[in-house]
Amino acid sequence: MADGSCLSYAGGGLGLAVSGSGDVLAGLIAGLRAQGLPLLKAAAWGIWLHGEAGRQLSETMGQIGYLASKTGAACAWVGAGV
Repeated sequence: MADGSCLSYAGGGLGLAVSGSGDVLAGLIAGLRAQGLPLLKAAAWGIWLHGEAGRQLSETMGQIGYLASKTGAACAWVGAGV
């Protein structure tokens, strides 16, 4: 960031490395921006939601083998718990 600080998220999971996963992340961030969040907060929350959804899916379905559409659906139930 401009002041030299940075944000980091160490979660997520191997299963997020699938086709369409970046599209889900971009959609999350765009949706949060559309609700009025500043860009940095929208990006941070989007990354956290996406990563936590991937983490939870890897716990329930295994580290690999799920589609990006499952990640999008999981983001909804992760977000509901916030």
